[in-house]
Amino acid sequence: MSNHAMNEVFYNPKDSWFNQVVKNCNVIWEPYSPPWWCFSTWVNVVYTIVKHHLEAWLWPLPFKRECITMKDGGLVSIDWADDSQSKDLPADSPVIGILHTLTGDSDHYMGFMRYAARLGWRSCVLNRRGHSGMPLRTPNFCIMGNVDDTVAMVAHIRCLYPDNFLGLAGISAGSGQVVSFSGREGDNAKIDAIASLCPAWDLQDAFLQLGKSRPWLDSWLTKGLQDYFINRPANRNVYEGLEKEVEKVNKASCIMDFTTAAYPFAGCLTFEQFLAENNPMNFISGMRTPAIVLNALDDFVSLKENIRSDIVVSDKVQQVVLVVTKKGGHVAYNEELNGSYMWRLTVDFFDTVKREKRKREEIGTVKDDTDIGNTDIGNTDIGNTDIENTDIGNTEIGNIS
Repeated sequence: MSNHAMNEVFYNPKDSWFNQVVKNCNVIWEPYSPPWWCFSTWVNVVYTIVKHHLEAWLWPLPFKRECITMKDGGLVSIDWADDSQSKDLPADSPVIGILHTLTGDSDHYMGFMRYAARLGWRSCVLNRRGHSGMPLRTPNFCIMGNVDDTVAMVAHIRCLYPDNFLGLAGISAGSGQVVSFSGREGDNAKIDAIASLCPAWDLQDAFLQLGKSRPWLDSWLTKGLQDYFINRPANRNVYEGLEKEVEKVNKASCIMDFTTAAYPFAGCLTFEQFLAENNPMNFISGMRTPAIVLNALDDFVSLKENIRSDIVVSDKVQQVVLVVTKKGGHVAYNEELNGSYMWRLTVDFFDTVKREKRKREEIGTVKDDTDIGNTDIGNTDIGNTDIENTDIGNTEIGNIS
């Protein structure tokens, strides 16, 4: 295949409505071709990293931070794009929530957020514990995120924008969290679409495969996790009395060993419990939200051997489309100087779902109007309806501009 090879697209065609979504999402059918200067996978990825740092340094995007204290004292936050273009968006603008990578911070997504704002989307980053400059308040963190924390953050977004279209875009580690969240919550997820970008699929298989195929990269990523969560000076005080556990984590030389040692910090009693609660493959069949998944065959972190197209085309999942490109690297997908195929695919898919949902609702309204003349309307008692308040874990929410 050439660099312009067509994408491989997988989905279960039994859902006629979702067929229309896939058919009408134009970017799904556009082959990804990196710019000429990204002549290899590694250059594509390195260029992405350099681009993020330069943008944060030279053209920083202002954020408005809203902090949420969870019931165990842990701190998460939501960083909203607070530039003039985002602030001028209409109140009913659709919303994109970004779930970041293993050691991602909100300033890594400034380009994505600017792109979204230009197309009329309000955007925010859902910061997990210990990310985006937040010190850990308790000795609790999980490199894959925590579904209860995500539930609280999504609930807060819904408090602000109860009727807006809301799409979640998870990137790398965030791609697993968005699947775990959507799958565990099912019909109660309160979101309209998701994008799972460069997922590793089955966690245990992914960690083992990475260690076998690229042990030096596995070791380098592990060192980054140790420095980010364990050895950061701002976090050291929360580990008082846990020196033995910290020592075990710092001895890890691969991500598999890291997670095997760090499962107590994720609130788990065993490594098996950690996998049961955090492996997205345990939740994918529970998803009830239209979803797009993006993988690249040249991804050196989320390896092509891990891709599970067989699940996507089966009856185990609903309304999921998998797009596999020849090139793209790991969360790179550069286009031109500051563009991204990944951004375009995400926003186009969300826009298409939004448009097709509106069509379906309009058809339903017309049908209801047609049928109403034949409807026998009785007395409806609404006076005794009990409305319960939703408890999202006794969270305390504050604003930090």
